[in-house]
Amino acid sequence: MKTNKFLALALATTMIISCSKEEGNSVEEANLTQTVETVTDKGQTPNAQFDNNKKGLYIGLVAAKEGMSRGHLNLNVGNNGAYIASLDMANGTEFKLVANRKNLNDVYHFTGTEGSFNVNLADFNDVVVSDVVLNDAEYFAVVYKHTTTRMPAAVTGTWLETGNPAFNGTWNIIADGTIVDPNGYGGEGITSVLITRGGSMFTDTTMETFNFAPCGGPEVWFPTIGFSGDANTTTTWGQTTTIGPAAATWDLIYDFSQPYSDNACGTMTSGTWSWNGKVGEIYVD
Repeated sequence: MKTNKFLALALATTMIISCSKEEGNSVEEANLTQTVETVTDKGQTPNAQFDNNKKGLYIGLVAAKEGMSRGHLNLNVGNNGAYIASLDMANGTEFKLVANRKNLNDVYHFTGTEGSFNVNLADFNDVVVSDVVLNDAEYFAVVYKHTTTRMPAAVTGTWLETGNPAFNGTWNIIADGTIVDPNGYGGEGITSVLITRGGSMFTDTTMETFNFAPCGGPEVWFPTIGFSGDANTTTTWGQTTTIGPAAATWDLIYDFSQPYSDNACGTMTSGTWSWNGKVGEIYVD
């Protein structure tokens, strides 16, 4: 029965996404009518001529150095002639920052009413985003090149200690687009986890495989963002991440057969973590 459940979900998700793609086409077509000054990377596809060039599109996220503010970051670096950074924050706020399209070096300075940051594209496969300030608050940021063959994905979220919500931060997951469909069910392999707390960012670039057979899936499953085309699904389980003086263990399967579940498709109310004698929850945006 669990195998049937796993496969049925894969089929149902594929059908839903197929319908969503048809609806999304009208949005993409509408964006083509916008001017260079107003268009962002939303609805665009990468320009193939920039696949091996610093120009093009970049996908990533921002996370506050203090607190729980976070959001998705999309860069358009001349993909269609515009140089625009679009930020979609978890609280619903949208920012737009613009860079000088006549920039003559590898560092682009994006600025706007709400803030600014620098993007160093000397190595467009290892982009450095620095000096990020939004509404007078400092942020961490990461982005990865989006090409015709590489589709990065980012999931933002938060964490807090059970019974002590003041002990909190952001919990963010990245697939840089270099591990495509590792399990045969679509999606991108997760390549890093970014956890912030108290001005520090802790990064884990080693993901552990886990047993998804209790839910009817494969015994060896590589953590992914996406499942049968559903970009909202995050499947991770049995992970270990070093945070400061101790290792954290954590589990997070989001939007698989219910908002949160375990590797046997059992219902959970959140992702979970355990670290240095503390336990808590993880919530995906």
